[in-house]
Amino acid sequence: MNILLLSFSGRDNGNCNGILKFITHHYDTHSVSSINIKNLNIHGCFNCNYQCFNSSLLCPYINDDIELIYNKIINSDLTIFLVPTYSEAPPSLYFAFRERSQCVFKSDTFYKNYTDVKKAFIVLGNKTSGGLDTVNILLNEEKKYTYESVLLLQSHNYNQSSIKGELIKCKTVQNEIINFIDSLI
Repeated sequence: MNILLLSFSGRDNGNCNGILKFITHHYDTHSVSSINIKNLNIHGCFNCNYQCFNSSLLCPYINDDIELIYNKIINSDLTIFLVPTYSEAPPSLYFAFRERSQCVFKSDTFYKNYTDVKKAFIVLGNKTSGGLDTVNILLNEEKKYTYESVLLLQSHNYNQSSIKGELIKCKTVQNEIINFIDSLI
């Protein structure tokens, strides 16, 4: 199986990165690739005149890395989004990825290819700090999916700090991730 991991964390050594490394190592019998969105050049949607509504090629930012991400998703069998919770929502890297889809979905076929790829979400955030809000935002964006396609990891459930990046060291967290991904494969 061709598995793509997309990390929307802005941190090098945070929980998303630790989980990404764990999944890559644990599922080494599959073809696992990963992208740290923060390392790419993705321009937000601003300072334009909605040229993408007429033709995606007219988007003034079409030459950034946004098409690369969507093409990688389309070429995967399963894409897992690793999404931290920032201020009761996904981080701005996620919103830049989503808002730029307007210029990427050039045709109904391309959009169908994107929606046909199986997707899942690992969300890092305590419910009391907006973790559930983040889950609901993601599921609203990807309407085809339900709570069963989401693993919400709440650091306080494992007596961990949300900012130290050590959540993956907890064996219970490792087992939850394995059980979640195994249910998807």
